Amino acid sequence: MAEETLQGKPVSPGIAIGPVFLYTHDEIDVPQDQIQASDVARELSVYAEACEKVGAEILEIIQRTERQNEADILNTHMLLLNDFEIAAQVRQGIENQRWNAAKAIDTAFREVADMMSAIDDPYLLQRAADIHDIRHKLLRQVLHIPAKDLSTASGILVSNELYPSDFKQFDRKRIAGVLTEQGESTSHAAIMARNLGIPVVFGVRDVTKKMRDGEIAVINGSRGEVILAPTPATEEKCRRLYSVYQKSEAVKRQYLFKNCATKDGQPITVEVNAGSLEADFEKDCKCSDGIGLFRTEFLYMESTALPDEETQFRAYRHVLQAFAGKPVIIRTLDIGADKQLPYLPLVKEENPALGNRAIRYCMANPELFRVQLRALLRASVYGNLWIMFPMISGVEDYHNVRDFCDTVRLELEACGIPLSNSIRYGIMIEIPSAAVMAEELAGIVDFASIGTNDLTQYTLAIDRVGRGVEPYYRPLHPALARLLHHISTAFSTQGKPLGVCGELAGSPEGALLLTSLGIRQLSMDSSKIAGVKYVLSQFEAGELDMIGAYLLKAENEQRIWAKLREELAAHNVISTDQDLQG
Repeated sequence: MAEETLQGKPVSPGIAIGPVFLYTHDEIDVPQDQIQASDVARELSVYAEACEKVGAEILEIIQRTERQNEADILNTHMLLLNDFEIAAQVRQGIENQRWNAAKAIDTAFREVADMMSAIDDPYLLQRAADIHDIRHKLLRQVLHIPAKDLSTASGILVSNELYPSDFKQFDRKRIAGVLTEQGESTSHAAIMARNLGIPVVFGVRDVTKKMRDGEIAVINGSRGEVILAPTPATEEKCRRLYSVYQKSEAVKRQYLFKNCATKDGQPITVEVNAGSLEADFEKDCKCSDGIGLFRTEFLYMESTALPDEETQFRAYRHVLQAFAGKPVIIRTLDIGADKQLPYLPLVKEENPALGNRAIRYCMANPELFRVQLRALLRASVYGNLWIMFPMISGVEDYHNVRDFCDTVRLELEACGIPLSNSIRYGIMIEIPSAAVMAEELAGIVDFASIGTNDLTQYTLAIDRVGRGVEPYYRPLHPALARLLHHISTAFSTQGKPLGVCGELAGSPEGALLLTSLGIRQLSMDSSKIAGVKYVLSQFEAGELDMIGAYLLKAENEQRIWAKLREELAAHNVISTDQDLQG
């Protein structure tokens, strides 16, 4: 077999080299025969018994789980197993359609999972994978199919798909890396994978068909890159890179729980992005200065109905308490026609990125917005709450939203509900008009955070998820650098906090770019924190200013990239975020 390089989705960073261990989730052959009326009670009993056994299996795994975020994921599986609506569909299939228990289970769970998979949203795709995990477990119980043994797996585990429960079956010390054909980087399986601390790549098409047990493969989890059947020269190059990576990780780990500062002691705030209650908040709190972005969409995406005030209140209270007084920036609902919900049909739009979404949708649906604000304000007494509004286009937008918030606050105060007097209100700067109006906005908001992902697509008129136009999505475009500097200057002049919560903040080049343009507050995925702290500790504040002055004169993205990488190399910053063959 000739050497071949494949691309997937990076899930967990690192380099792994080793023999392949193939493991596939074969589709279960479900019997299609009908049952007699006299068999209904028996099939219902078979279903009930399967639920009981699967529930006991999940509970046993939970009891052996040390990480809270993994226990939370598996508790979610318990909720899915006992979901009233799915259970009703299974019973209806047995009683009314005269299906056997296996067919009724397969049909009911598939329908729900397919409905969620049809919606292009990572949260619902994540839940669809969980539902398939439960479906497989139930079918194996009903059909008496023994679960595949992963305890002997070693080397690089290659599979068509791995479910969250699979990650609790194999020996971490024997597995060097994980590679799958399916899976999303935001899935529960991805969370379990990252907890292992090994390189993981999802979404490598047809990889199980291209590999055999025992063949050597190489994974770069930082880039989502895979090499099959590497030549001796490539393998040796990768082993050298692996050695560099190990040294780099050892250095970075020393910075994880340190305060972030430049070489000459200028402090830089480093916060974490979070999008569910399943994050490892205890660790995140210790290694960060707070939450720079808490996405509330998961409360809506993972529910079969609009989350009520109490559900939201408990979620916000939990995260505020977990961060023990550190700032927690909670973004209000950011949803639109590109994130359809089965219980909240949104009008289809030709270009949902520019349509009725985020704060526009909330203001157009005041009761939905009021429920979220009431929950947020009630939770404010449990921590240091900063409320952030997305998709603000200018001063008028912000005044309208704040007036609405003040009305809700007065309603709660009239009921005698205790509220914090130190809540801060801020905005996402992601629309070019807000960036241009940065001076005026800095004068009226308490803080702002730049969403570099959307600001890039709106400034460059590029659909960042569109096919065929990927080369035009350039987060280091000179126009973006100048906009970022303009915003930074406006907020520093007013003495207002300004951060960045987009993906750019979590990369070595991005962190260097942003700080060189005067931004001193970065928020990122927790896995990026140690690396960013390490990078910024190698530079003095004056050096950052000089780098920024150069970048603002650059006329193309290539010069910006070249300058950033030149500076990283000059400061002996070890980077493994590179091509395995480069």
